[in-house]
Amino acid sequence: PAREVLLQYDIEDPYLYVPNHLWAHKNHGLIISALEIFHRNGQCPIVISTGQTQDTRNPGHFPFLKGFVANKGLEDRFRFLGLVPFEHVAVLMRESIALINPSRFEGWSTTVEEAKSLGKQILLSDIAVHKEQAPPHGAYFDCDAPEDLAELMLQTLDSYDAQMDKVNMTEAAICLQERMKEYAMAYEEIMLEIVHSGN
Repeated sequence: PAREVLLQYDIEDPYLYVPNHLWAHKNHGLIISALEIFHRNGQCPIVISTGQTQDTRNPGHFPFLKGFVANKGLEDRFRFLGLVPFEHVAVLMRESIALINPSRFEGWSTTVEEAKSLGKQILLSDIAVHKEQAPPHGAYFDCDAPEDLAELMLQTLDSYDAQMDKVNMTEAAICLQERMKEYAMAYEEIMLEIVHSGN
């Protein structure tokens, strides 16, 4: 049950969730800077982070992020959980207020696709691929502007409606079946074209 998963990670309050690996281009520092803005104003949401903490290309990055959080006194506001089982990731997504993806660049973001499949709100850096993926409950911010993200987080927290969130997730589950059929049909058409072009 979801409650047991949340208790396992000592999560009792509403939270925003960032399920990206902690690599430099994923831009977690922007979230920490946004939380610092909240902290200065006397109110600060919780952000839960999961994902690979080691980046072989930049081994000092995760220690830097941990130091940044500690330096700002945000250890209880930005929480690193590291790698967790996928079934826990799914629970953390569903139970969150919204997802965050602040990346500076992406291929095709699985976080965005998962938000679409679940019907969850997601706060996104305004890079081209995120706009191309166009999640129905997406909102965009400048990936170099922590004040933009802080404002968007505040709006998201203030406007959150748990009942509407459940409705969105239910509708997304219905739509997911249709999307999967469309993907299967498109894949079949591609395969048939390849087979016929070889004859």
